[in-house]
Parts: sequence; C-alpha cells; structure tokens
Amino acid sequence: MAAYHDQFNTLPTPRTRLGDGELERGATMVEYAILIMLIVLVAIAALQALGGQVSAQYSGIASSVVDASSNN
Repeated sequence: MAAYHDQFNTLPTPRTRLGDGELERGATMVEYAILIMLIVLVAIAALQALGGQVSAQYSGIASSVVDASSNN
C-alpha cells in the first residue's frame, strides 16, 4: 500500500511542470489587477458621491478670497 501511495506523491504538479515561479507570477498579476480595479471603482464612486460637496466648498472659499481681496 505504501508503494501505491508513494507513486501518486511523485506525480508532477502544475507548479513543477511550469517551472518555479511561473504559475505564482501569473496568479499574482491577476490578484493585483483585481485590486487595482477595485481601488479605481471605489475612487470613482467616492468622487461621484462627494464631487458636488467639494465643488461647493471650493466655490465658497474662492468667493471668500475674492471678497477679502476686494475689501483691501
């Protein structure tokens, strides 16, 4: 029974067939692409949700600066 078990432990795995690091490198690239895509989606959603508020605040600050400079 031990010989049968040892026979299947020595079968080549995808990792050994592709070489060291090649399989892992492809998986890592996919993981990074997914992370970047999620970060971009969150940034777009935040800009859309907060864009109007930020624009209104900058407009208020700009008006205050213009008023302050015209009073001097």
